[in-house]
Amino acid sequence: MKQTHRRTGAQTHRGLWLLLVLCTGAAVPSVPTVVQGQAPRQRPCIVDIDTAGRAYQNTIGTSALFYAGGIFKAHCRDEYTTMQSDSVEWYSERGELRLLGNVHFRDSTAILDADKVTYWTRVERLYAEGRVYTRNVASGSEMRGPNLEYLRAVKPIRDTLEIFMQGRPAIRFQPGAKDSVPADTTDPFVIVADRVRMKHTNRMWGSGHVTVDRSDLNARSDSAQLDLADSIGLLIGAAVVIGRDTARARTDT
Repeated sequence: MKQTHRRTGAQTHRGLWLLLVLCTGAAVPSVPTVVQGQAPRQRPCIVDIDTAGRAYQNTIGTSALFYAGGIFKAHCRDEYTTMQSDSVEWYSERGELRLLGNVHFRDSTAILDADKVTYWTRVERLYAEGRVYTRNVASGSEMRGPNLEYLRAVKPIRDTLEIFMQGRPAIRFQPGAKDSVPADTTDPFVIVADRVRMKHTNRMWGSGHVTVDRSDLNARSDSAQLDLADSIGLLIGAAVVIGRDTARARTDT
């Protein structure tokens, strides 16, 4: 990891895929150079630090450990991705960034909050732990649980995002429009399962004591699949569905 010095007292630490720029004087404004909604560059994230309270670097052989603490803020260069935490560790040899304490990560697709997030920049994979919350920016769908694995859609690594959660996460799956036709209701599906997988922003698979609740129905099954793009829902194994006529109920009251 190469180190240089500027007249402002800032230090620059360079890794194979990750560039960390620590400003110990005046902080560089944490504004990405790409506006929201613009397509990101097709390469792994190059992280530029906007501010950090204190930092040190320790080199053992070819491996370098960079540590910063005191309200760490950074962004991915040339794309709308920002991150913030109480402290951070960077392991250059394996391209591993650990965000520790009150983590807030945001890209053009999702917002992710957690106690700890490990980010493998070379493969665009994040693993979040402890009080995990994520929200899809476009649809408003939300998830809460003890852990989350987030595979970012960054070409050529992958062209579709995927999310995996375990430990009975709770999901508020927001219905959306299709081909400019509005959804039949604005009420979300509330889904709880032992394990959940999501692909893109509108396809979900759940397994292990699945419950699906909405204002007009309650459903239970061993596993479930929901595809909002094609308006398809499947309940598999010991499926039970109880529907309610919400329009009539509102009229009666």
